[in-house]
Amino acid sequence: MFKSGYSLNLYQILEDDLIDFLKNISIDYYQGDERKKIFSPKLGELLIRIGSQIDIFFRNWDIVQSHNLSISIKKLKFGNYKAIEKDINLNDKKIKIIATDETLIPFNDWTKNDPSWWTSCNHVKHNGFVNKEEGNLNNVIESLSALFLLNCLHDDLKIKLIEYGYRKVDLDTYDLIIRQKSYFEPAYPYITSQLFEFEKELDLSLHTIVKKHSRESVFIPRI
Repeated sequence: MFKSGYSLNLYQILEDDLIDFLKNISIDYYQGDERKKIFSPKLGELLIRIGSQIDIFFRNWDIVQSHNLSISIKKLKFGNYKAIEKDINLNDKKIKIIATDETLIPFNDWTKNDPSWWTSCNHVKHNGFVNKEEGNLNNVIESLSALFLLNCLHDDLKIKLIEYGYRKVDLDTYDLIIRQKSYFEPAYPYITSQLFEFEKELDLSLHTIVKKHSRESVFIPRI
């Protein structure tokens, strides 16, 4: 699911669907809580699909499973996923909306309270007729930013993020990582999609050193 890039493919489908919706409503016209006023069956359906992928992502993540060895994968719930916080620190990770320069923290205080977008996703999923207003643009954007963040952080996706163009690197670095299968941490920290940007924390000891105007490279491989 991860090394093959399948989870990134699923993310791209969901982002494309949101972008298609945004052809009719400009993302920079309605900002913040103003987006809660925009709800529709299309957004409600999209919110459910995003929430489902977030659940599947967590459920299949090896570090989630390692923290919940006594629970079968099929029985894992959102509360069980919070056990990884001490390893991943999702609580303070920020995502930027590129078009508006807004900052989102999709998992803010998630160990204390479930994110509002997750609660709304379940409300819409189980009783969308009553809770139709929770299928709104704000919840869709925040939940999609959460899924984007998870894809940015999963260790098995680090190469696919480069191969698929989410993380920009120069030609020398691309050649070493993708063609020669020699992974190291690129110096450029930003991972971007069509909508979002995430600045990854870098380990300076693992940066590549690429000589200017040269194909020669010196790097310290990840151990």
